[in-house]
Amino acid sequence: MNKNKIAIFFSFIFILFVTAPTVVTLIDESIDISFIYSTSEEEEQGQKADKNVKVFIVQVKPNEFEFAKVSNDNNLGHNNANYPKPYLNVVFPPPEYNVA
Repeated sequence: MNKNKIAIFFSFIFILFVTAPTVVTLIDESIDISFIYSTSEEEEQGQKADKNVKVFIVQVKPNEFEFAKVSNDNNLGHNNANYPKPYLNVVFPPPEYNVA
């Protein structure tokens, strides 16, 4: 129950942020709403971002024993089920078309 209230609260906040510029514009067209779009944490204009990034590439070789263990599992039990044959009176032929 508590999770539902939290989810509804955050959904309401999200919808409020999405619809706020439209509602403000509908109320008064002279209001500048560009500040809503210009506030982003990713693009801070006052600070320079550190562009020195080290990239590490790790090559992982799969363990052959674990691969063999996975490939030897036979989980085909659902394919071998004995399904009943369909009733023959349920199968209908296609409808006849009258081409005039």
